[in-house]
Amino acid sequence: MVVFSLSGCLWGKNDGLVFNEQQRVIMEPSVLAHGIIVEQPVVSVENYATVAKVNMSNSQSEAVTIMYRLYWYDNNGLKIATTHDIQQTIPANLSISVSNQSTSSLARNVRIYVFLPKTLGEK
Repeated sequence: MVVFSLSGCLWGKNDGLVFNEQQRVIMEPSVLAHGIIVEQPVVSVENYATVAKVNMSNSQSEAVTIMYRLYWYDNNGLKIATTHDIQQTIPANLSISVSNQSTSSLARNVRIYVFLPKTLGEK
């Protein structure tokens, strides 16, 4: 009976992890509180390289500086590369588009994590 339960749990599952399309944008609450909206990344292949483009907008009357990091995944949903923290200033009441090229030829999906830079004295 235990063997049946275990085999039932494994039946129909794919190998590896499944990349969750619903969690492609991860933002700290403070980013949203500063009026920043980040759209879903769009992944494409350009000149044999995998590129992610992300639209970001600022609804505030002053520029906001954010930080972001991209996590790249292969077809099996396995994380294969991560960017360093990237700083970006979004002008007041404007939208911008940022792009980043993966360092891996296996990259097929991306997740973006957006946060505010630490201020002086924060750990």
